[in-house]
Amino acid sequence: MSGVWSRTKRILRGNLGVLILTTGLWNIAGSLADPYFALYVLALGGSYFEVGLTSAVGNLFMLMPLVFAGSLADVIGRKRLVVFLGFLLSSIYIIFSQAPSWEFLLLGTALNALIHGFREPAFASLVADSTPPEDRALAIALWQRIPQAISLASPVVGGVVIDRLGVVTAMRGFYVITCFTCIASHILRYKYLKETLTANKTDILEGVKATLTEIKEIASHVPRQALILIGINAALHLALMTSDSYWVIYATDDVVGLTASQWGLVTLVQNIILIVCTILFSVVADRYGNFRFVLASLLLTPITIALFPFSQGFTHVLFLRSAYSLATSLRTATFSAMFIDNSPREFRGRLNALQRFASRPMVVSGSLLGGYLYQTLSKPAPFFFNALVMSATGLAFLFLMKETPQKEDSDRGQ
Repeated sequence: MSGVWSRTKRILRGNLGVLILTTGLWNIAGSLADPYFALYVLALGGSYFEVGLTSAVGNLFMLMPLVFAGSLADVIGRKRLVVFLGFLLSSIYIIFSQAPSWEFLLLGTALNALIHGFREPAFASLVADSTPPEDRALAIALWQRIPQAISLASPVVGGVVIDRLGVVTAMRGFYVITCFTCIASHILRYKYLKETLTANKTDILEGVKATLTEIKEIASHVPRQALILIGINAALHLALMTSDSYWVIYATDDVVGLTASQWGLVTLVQNIILIVCTILFSVVADRYGNFRFVLASLLLTPITIALFPFSQGFTHVLFLRSAYSLATSLRTATFSAMFIDNSPREFRGRLNALQRFASRPMVVSGSLLGGYLYQTLSKPAPFFFNALVMSATGLAFLFLMKETPQKEDSDRGQ
């Protein structure tokens, strides 16, 4: 245990510690609203399909800047983009807080996604550059789960406030709070983050041209395993987004009948499981390898998804969502660690952009398909489709992937 603690302190000493703290601060407010966004769309006049449409449009707009974003991350540097675009993101929460109808949520989601599309390759590269190879799965787990732990109570608080004030009034207040925490987080990032890549003086347009012409170079230099993982990730996004917006709708007033407070409690329990188990599994994975953990997750998670539509009350929902979180925690850090392990450092910005570029069409398709299935076919249909596609993805992973024998190096930003 002392060894794990010393590894944790070493990991948190640099950029990753700053990112974890600031993301946790931001999440305290963001997690008040995020679990209930689909209910907000419905409360402002949207239909089931328009819930999926809002998600799809947002992800379509995130796709648009990715050709530029990977080049920006590698040419300008990670910190500059992350901080500047973070301040820009804070203004979008005002649109969410003042939206008079669901169409304004559509606008806010599109703008939010556009900014995220420019930001995410730089952010992901900054995280990747700050993870030591020998402790990579643990570092990713800490990055994913400590911010979640900081905001652990937020979904419950959000549910209680929604039950008392109503969806619209509560969500408006949540987004105002989120705006200010976003600003505070990026002030801290500006002050304490260290750049992990020396800025390249190449013109941005030249960088974009280089990105487009280097596709063959990337394909020839990047391990085949990384390209397979990009495909696996895209298929997973198709599966997950089909039902993503409909868990809370199905579980609350629409079918099962839970209150917002009860859904908040379910979210609290599943987040505790995710936090604890992700970190525990990552410690073991750093020693024994990531492959078996990802495979187990891809084969077990679909079972919990397929059983969810048969829930008949709070206890059923709590049990199945807890089982879902346990199965998911097997892969959340280990899948990311596998991808970084197979990504040469000099290509990470472009590879992160490529990964997102490949997954976004699947996210858009999954969101639209989920809305169509839920509204026109049957309410359990998105969950069954999710389980089927994820099972097929698990089989593909089994036959196409193998354990990474050598890990790519990183710069911890210290």
